Amino acid sequence: MSPIIHLLPAKSYINYVQISNYIALKPKEQRNEAPWELAVEGLHYMGDPSYPTFTGDISIQLIYQQEQSTGRWADVPGLSDTVHLQVPPVLLAWNGQKAELVFVYGGAAEEVGAALKGRSVELKEVGYHWFEKNRWVQDYVEVASTIAPTATIPVIVDLRNEDAGSVVYEVHGASLRHGLTSISKPDADGGDVEVTPPLPLSGYPVGRLIVGHRVGGEFLKLAQAQKVQVSATGEALTVYTGWLGEPRHLDELSAFVPALGRAGFALIVPSPEVAVDILHRQYMLNRVKEPVRIGIRQKYNKTVRLEELLVRADANGIPQYTTLAKAVNDINSPCVFHLAEPLATRNNDVLRVDDEYVRIIAGAGTKAITVDRVEVNKGLTGRDSCGGQRLATHSKGAWIYVLSELCKLNVWGHAPEDGPVTDGPQLQINEMVEKLRPKIADIGICPLSIRIARLPVLYDKVGDYYKACTANFVNCLIAGGVAVMQHQEGPSSEQPPLKVDPEPHAFEREVIRQLAAQSCLLGPVFKDAWSYLHMNAGGLCAILS
Repeated sequence: MSPIIHLLPAKSYINYVQISNYIALKPKEQRNEAPWELAVEGLHYMGDPSYPTFTGDISIQLIYQQEQSTGRWADVPGLSDTVHLQVPPVLLAWNGQKAELVFVYGGAAEEVGAALKGRSVELKEVGYHWFEKNRWVQDYVEVASTIAPTATIPVIVDLRNEDAGSVVYEVHGASLRHGLTSISKPDADGGDVEVTPPLPLSGYPVGRLIVGHRVGGEFLKLAQAQKVQVSATGEALTVYTGWLGEPRHLDELSAFVPALGRAGFALIVPSPEVAVDILHRQYMLNRVKEPVRIGIRQKYNKTVRLEELLVRADANGIPQYTTLAKAVNDINSPCVFHLAEPLATRNNDVLRVDDEYVRIIAGAGTKAITVDRVEVNKGLTGRDSCGGQRLATHSKGAWIYVLSELCKLNVWGHAPEDGPVTDGPQLQINEMVEKLRPKIADIGICPLSIRIARLPVLYDKVGDYYKACTANFVNCLIAGGVAVMQHQEGPSSEQPPLKVDPEPHAFEREVIRQLAAQSCLLGPVFKDAWSYLHMNAGGLCAILS
């Protein structure tokens, strides 16, 4: 006796049905002479392109036939059966949904587990053999759910189908209550895929897909076919990440967190500008020897003095700072600044005085420098971290110093003495925010009212790209009502202690302030797992319901 499977209707838009003996059935009649037990394990529904629906329907009919004496086959009465399946779309989750389960790379498990203790979130530790690939767990695994009128089924989306037996299967094996679907050629890492909060009036009741510019392949085809978290024409929101060093992922640049207000969320982004403001504030308090830990995988891992990080030194290692010999009452640009002592400078160097950046355009190396006061400042928008707007005038004796190359790269860009300027991290991030704001504001909400929390992060240039050299607080795990972030060692805070253990350092104090200022409905928990969460790209993933 042999079973025959029919998929009904014939035009079913099913890519394949996977059964217990791993025979892939195309949407047509299949015959298998060997006896086997039918068990449908996975369906890939692509949707009818001429009539897109929220859910797909498919019927599978199993008919047993027996060979007749004539050599022909005939149905065996009473042994046929039909099962009707509803195939909902695979929906990706946003950070405002409840986290049920967190997967963590073994080296960071203790610290992350301590952060989530007592928060009703299950923690699973996954292995080590995939670690050298410099990817987070979530780069291999994208967590989703299939929502039908009667049920919600969590699904793990395997974005690394070629890595059979790798971390995806460890994750799935640790949580058998979750489904698994694989995408053979995804052209996507989980870290390059996010979902906005729900935007119901704009037609995205379960959020809109947002991806890094390199995402494509079968992953994007699946999202486009479902037409649920993309536009009617199949478009996802796209962010350019090409200025970042590998892995060059969207989750290094943005995250959505629940917050008070009409929109119901805030967007958190890195801010080199805020980071440099903190260093400047401490420098003006003469905290020049404050240690600051910085590091980039396979380049350096060290602790430097605050002055070394902020102020450029000359060829003899002497920091280049002085005072103004005359007050600056001129609010025009360009104008002449008179220095008490000449500084070792060249054209296009950036100096900071009070809360203003200026760029040398003439007189470098002399006591009378002509400066441009517009070019560097015009792209800097988050000016609330130092307590006010930039000063238009400066008093005699005001401290002025040459900004280090690293800090100049961060707040402005790569600026050779003669030649065009290449936008640095802050300008790239500002451009991203301005592009996203109108598209993540639901109908009836002013884009400018979307809350933006700017978290202090510094970058360094590696070849033609930038990588975070201080803790990237944006690339965090949101679960259990907290954001688990990497602790940034130094500079210590100059503000009165919060009387908590451990006492947050200056960058962390700013993270706390920014999240509170934007009415975010969660607080940060800083954990010292530098080797794993920062230097080696970490390994965290949460399953959200």
